[in-house]
Amino acid sequence: LGFVAHALGRQGYVPDEYWLSYFASHSAPTLSRMRPRELSNILWAVAQWQVDLGAEWREAACNAVITNLHALPTACLASVLRSLQIICRSLPLTWLATMVARLVEVAPHMTLKQDCEVLAAFASLTYMPEQSSMAAYVACMQPKLATASPSELAIALKALARLHFLPTRDWLNDWVTTACRQVRGFQAEETANALACFATWKVKPPRDFTQDLFELTAAQARQGAFPPYFAARMLCALATLRLAPPRQVLGQLLQVLGSESLVVQNEQAGVKHSSKMGSVVRPETAVSPRGGGSGSDRLMAAALANAF
Repeated sequence: LGFVAHALGRQGYVPDEYWLSYFASHSAPTLSRMRPRELSNILWAVAQWQVDLGAEWREAACNAVITNLHALPTACLASVLRSLQIICRSLPLTWLATMVARLVEVAPHMTLKQDCEVLAAFASLTYMPEQSSMAAYVACMQPKLATASPSELAIALKALARLHFLPTRDWLNDWVTTACRQVRGFQAEETANALACFATWKVKPPRDFTQDLFELTAAQARQGAFPPYFAARMLCALATLRLAPPRQVLGQLLQVLGSESLVVQNEQAGVKHSSKMGSVVRPETAVSPRGGGSGSDRLMAAALANAF
């Protein structure tokens, strides 16, 4: 059953209600006796289908994972947790505590991508492990930062920020060291999200790192590779951190957003510019709106309100 379900899931095929009912009734009693890989495949497939197989099946799946916890390959643990998070929406605290203890044991052997998948599952469950367990798990991520890709670096930071967990100074220093070395590989989304994470923690990143990001942002904005939503997100982060980007960078971000109307609205409301944020593009030099969207407009308005 596991391999059949996995094959259907990979094809993006969702079986009909009759097939799913048969599958649920015949698989539930055998989940705990399945080979670990087959169990992992079934959970992944059901998560892909995004169907509700009933409370009895969900309980059997959770029990099967605990029964096979130490037999499950390390590479499967993150996927299993993520799958159950999607299937069950919420998980018992005792179950989660048992899973966390196992994850801390095997964390040195997991990849950074798998670590991020685990943290994303916890965030989606709005579950924060005990401080000591979380600190131990995050500490195991630190040696992996040196060889991380720009995408992995951004995802790791975002995963921790979603849990409102502030890593140690040494951890952040290692992250910044690798990020500075690979900054040219950051996409606009990763640049904006990285700064947003530091803003969540109210921690200013090192000057060398921000200068590298500003140079990259300016280049991406000139090339039209900085979408409005992420320009607004970056401005919000800069405002929260009280970081003043170079005038050219700020002007380009505002231009991406088509910020004329927002600047005018803030000036009409009597908002004064702060020298701390540098010079803002004047209404007469700002371009007309280019479809930043209402979401971007709201983020931009928040950034301007916080910055002045």
